[in-house]
Amino acid sequence: MWIITRLRLKRDRRGVSNIIVVALSLVIILVIVSNIVLWSYEMNQLDWEKMKEDMSITNVEHVTYSSWFVAQSEYAVNIGSRVSGTYTDTQAIDGSFETFREGLTTFEHGYAFKSSDTRVSTSSGTPVNDSEAVLNITLDMDSHIFIIYNAGNKEGSAEDQIGKGCAINVDGEDKAFSWQSPYAVDSANSVTVVWATFLSAGSHTIQGRFFANRAGYTVGIDTRQIMAYWFPTVVSEYVRSTVSVTTTSGTPVDDTEAVLNITLNEDSVAFMIYNAGNQRGSAEPLEGKGITINIDGSDIATKEWQSPYSNQDANSVTIVYATLLATGSHIVKGRFFSNSPAQTTTIDERQLIVFCFPSDAVTYGFTESTTSVSTASGTPVNDTEAILNTTLTTSSDTLIIYVGANSYGTTENRHGKGILVNVDGTDESNSSSWQSTHSWDYPNSVTSLWSEQLAAGSHTIQGRFSSNLGSSKPTVTISHRQLLILTFPTSATNYRLDVNGTFVVDVSTYPLDSIQTLEIQLRYRTDDAGEKWYLKAYNWSSSTYSDSGFNSTAGHTPTTEWEYYAVNLTDEWRSYVQDNGTIYVKFVDEGADSNQTIIDIDFLGVRAKIDGTRFTFKNEGALTSHLVSLWIINSTNHQRYDINVFVNSAETTTYLRADFSLPTGQCTVKVVTERGNTAVYSGS
Repeated sequence: MWIITRLRLKRDRRGVSNIIVVALSLVIILVIVSNIVLWSYEMNQLDWEKMKEDMSITNVEHVTYSSWFVAQSEYAVNIGSRVSGTYTDTQAIDGSFETFREGLTTFEHGYAFKSSDTRVSTSSGTPVNDSEAVLNITLDMDSHIFIIYNAGNKEGSAEDQIGKGCAINVDGEDKAFSWQSPYAVDSANSVTVVWATFLSAGSHTIQGRFFANRAGYTVGIDTRQIMAYWFPTVVSEYVRSTVSVTTTSGTPVDDTEAVLNITLNEDSVAFMIYNAGNQRGSAEPLEGKGITINIDGSDIATKEWQSPYSNQDANSVTIVYATLLATGSHIVKGRFFSNSPAQTTTIDERQLIVFCFPSDAVTYGFTESTTSVSTASGTPVNDTEAILNTTLTTSSDTLIIYVGANSYGTTENRHGKGILVNVDGTDESNSSSWQSTHSWDYPNSVTSLWSEQLAAGSHTIQGRFSSNLGSSKPTVTISHRQLLILTFPTSATNYRLDVNGTFVVDVSTYPLDSIQTLEIQLRYRTDDAGEKWYLKAYNWSSSTYSDSGFNSTAGHTPTTEWEYYAVNLTDEWRSYVQDNGTIYVKFVDEGADSNQTIIDIDFLGVRAKIDGTRFTFKNEGALTSHLVSLWIINSTNHQRYDINVFVNSAETTTYLRADFSLPTGQCTVKVVTERGNTAVYSGS
């Protein structure tokens, strides 16, 4: 029995082994068949794709120049200004263009000034136009501008001397206000208001405005000045606020509404003006006050005062300053204090302005003093503490501000006074300002303005003052003053334009070792046919703009029609191009002249001279083709080049090789695709 069982088990194991062998054989057969099927499918797919590919070479041509490389960012205007258009208008000859205007080689600026002693009056409690204080200006470009309007009264009848409010109006909108003596009828004080803003290019109207500050009374203005200075490029900050701030302190505290933060990229001349006043209101807010300017935590020495004893004289008070500020960040603050011990003083309306000019663009003079000077004369005498001597190397637009005031003291020191500016021995009578003509307890500040163009040479600027109280002419004293001048050189013969742009040659397509030279081309027109222009480039070897080595260094004199001007950099071109293909191109006039020329640039570009070949490939098949090799074949040479070009179905693509040119004579061009297809072009 046992023997029979062993024989059966042995037979069963042999059967299982046979089954396993058969199963494995079937798996192997299935894998082989699957791979054969897949391989067959893939081969059929490749054959199908290859059959569907239909590439051709439609043209092969010799290329001697690259495409044009144009500015990809705005041009830098070193002298002059951009009037209209952008750099994109110079990228193609298409009728759109960018316009530039020559500028002064010194410092671009403009100004307008008007003074008058013609009386105007009103009884209106809302602003009306001062017909003698209007400036119509035209800005060639967007500009920073500051405006000062100063209005006062001469001695006269009571109704002429009622308190008034003044405002600056720009293009029909009132911008800033100042007030003085709203309740006293015999205080003919000057009132000053200032404003700064950024105005767009074009025409603008600046208007001084005034109104009666006490209902039912006529107010008159007998003398005034209005001044505006504008600058296209300058660092400027300004603030105006009507938020009330109050103090009872007799030492300066911060006017929290008059703080400016300035950041300078270079040492600069800073001009500052701080004007503070009250609106008409209750007695406490109208107490006399003193003000000062604080720079980086330090108060400037001189302070200005107004109305220390009368509690209902809401006068404006002004202080000016000029200094040289170093490169970096600065904080400029207005500060104020009560000028009647233990009395509350309030500021409701103020403006703080700071304009900073490059130190080589402006000459400035400034003097301040707290030394008292007195007179009983009714005609002007010299303020011996307010004199400036300046020597100008060229004719210059000159701004002059003279501020005089009293601190509270004995009565005779506080009588009304008149002040004016004297230039080289001549009183500029319309620079006169008056204050407190009949009342003797109002030591208010009074401001005088003047502006004109002074010739080259030495000049003396003198502050002058006089007693302004009736026929008796009691003693009048000035104990605090500032005298400031700013001179901006100008000339009728120094207009220039200097513009440069950045261009980049595509060295991935046009390797530097395949470039023979570079060419710069300009299409432009000007309104002055008598001025010569030059194209230059930055020489990386000499670190300067130059045309040394150019095929022409004679410049180009245009007509007033569109003209082409081109230069070739010959074999010196490598000194003007960085390894990454960057080249700086400058367009500049021959020199300063008296005409302020306008230039339109339709096109400015750089291109490389090469000895290359352009191939045109056309894909007429149904699939995208990948071209991987290129053959140039003639009777003596078989040259292969690796390429990597994709051509979509039904598209035509050009392919440029700047690193070789076709051989002379008969040759054949062959391109091979990744699928193994070829296209052949025969030509000479």
